[in-house]
Amino acid sequence: MIGENKDSEASDAIIRIVDEEDARPVWIGIWGGPQEVDQAIWKVQKTRSPEDLDAFLDKLRIFMIGLGNKAGQDGSGQWLLDNFPNLLIVVSQKTYGGMFAQKSPLGNIKWIDANIRKGHGPLGAIYP
Repeated sequence: MIGENKDSEASDAIIRIVDEEDARPVWIGIWGGPQEVDQAIWKVQKTRSPEDLDAFLDKLRIFMIGLGNKAGQDGSGQWLLDNFPNLLIVVSQKTYGGMFAQKSPLGNIKWIDANIRKGHGPLGAIYP
């Protein structure tokens, strides 16, 4: 999954962007497995000094929808947590589900229209 000869355009792009001379943090949003991020960090870890790795990690901010361990995903989110405890990672396990309770009064189209879309301003009007 990650390691020697596993680089991709995405993992190379992550390294290139983090390495830019820009003090701002680099936010990466992940929905699914973070394999490309993992590969970028793995490569930096293997090819640079510990100090350079720390500088690289200090610029990263990662927001993951789950750990990427569901069927069809790469399952590598836990590797980041286990190996880089100082890396800023937000893992959202339960806040992304949407309104699945369609039989509930709070989860149907009529409720959304009455309480969000219609008569509640321009932001409500563009709610999907």
